Amino acid sequence: MKKILSIIAVLAGVVAFTACSSDTENPYAHQSTVTVKSADIAYEASGGTGTIVVESPTAITVTAEAEWVTTNVSDKTITVSVASTNAIEGRSAQIVIKNAAADETKVTIQQKGLVFRLDAKEFSVGDEVSELVVPLTSSVPVTVSSADEWLTGKYDAENNSVIITAGENATGMPRKGIVEVKCGEYTEKIAIVQSDFEKDVLGDYAFYFSQSYEEAQWVGLDAKLTSKKLILDFGDGLTFDVPVTFPNGKQPPYVVRVANQRYLGAYGDYSCYIGFDNLEYGVLENYTSLFFQGFSKNVSEAEVALEEYKGELYFSGMFGGSFLYYDQDQPQQDLGEINTWYILAMTAKSYKEDNLAGALAKMYFPQMEKVSVGGESAASRRVAKRIRANELKFILAPGK
Repeated sequence: MKKILSIIAVLAGVVAFTACSSDTENPYAHQSTVTVKSADIAYEASGGTGTIVVESPTAITVTAEAEWVTTNVSDKTITVSVASTNAIEGRSAQIVIKNAAADETKVTIQQKGLVFRLDAKEFSVGDEVSELVVPLTSSVPVTVSSADEWLTGKYDAENNSVIITAGENATGMPRKGIVEVKCGEYTEKIAIVQSDFEKDVLGDYAFYFSQSYEEAQWVGLDAKLTSKKLILDFGDGLTFDVPVTFPNGKQPPYVVRVANQRYLGAYGDYSCYIGFDNLEYGVLENYTSLFFQGFSKNVSEAEVALEEYKGELYFSGMFGGSFLYYDQDQPQQDLGEINTWYILAMTAKSYKEDNLAGALAKMYFPQMEKVSVGGESAASRRVAKRIRANELKFILAPGK
């Protein structure tokens, strides 16, 4: 019994000793004599300066472990300078502070990444002088420029926005320009379309097409686009009025739509219609659409489809669409692309196969280009031959 009590007493002493030892300081622990009283450690992408104040019994030396951080020491105050960054990602760096006693402490400097965002990138304005204010979110100053002479832009740092001014458009056709906003290594583009539906979209055009599907045998017509029709002038007093609609109304992007089977006018004893099919599949209800594209003379070469258009302002487009065949016994079928207009002569004023006398003309790849104010279009110069009424011949086997 005494032996058991002795063992218990020894264990109790060990526990007591252990408990007392936890209150004794570690003789190997060392507390640095360099302590930080205050520090500016967070910086925006634009950079800036801040201070670190330390306490030390002796003079201090400072080392920044990144090139984008520089320091200057005055007694126990350190001035920190942080360079701006062009990166989206944030970054960090350590500043090491030492004294003569070889004690040191470290302070981590953190810098936010670049913030750059435009609230909108596409605008439409009228032909008159216009000013646009585009809200901008940017953590650093930006630069604004445009290669288009009629567009100017500037950065409003106070309101964090881009101010764009568009000069008056007296070209007689819509035009498109680009304003570039650069923030560090990043660039955003603002597209400006300047136009007036009545002045710039409606009016005189060069309408041209190929007489051959396999070869480029271009011929051209004078044409006039109104709010309800496209007037094709074949000369010698012969004109055809092609009914048109504008699916997007009077606002860009401008689209002209021509429906199949629409009456054009009389030619002698014949009633003429626009047709996109040769009636092989019966009467098809379809339409073709022309999507206009406008470019200023300073757009990149990659955006210009034809060599002749480089250095010029033009407004043009090609009609196109797809055949969709409907049958009571069959599902809808896509019969291919529409790329040909027929002027079909009917013996009566009704579009049906029994009345078909022949095709007055076949127009492959029909397209049109606006004629500038006081001049002609690039297309007009490309098309040397002008078709006339006496050149029209009936093709009694349409579609062949």
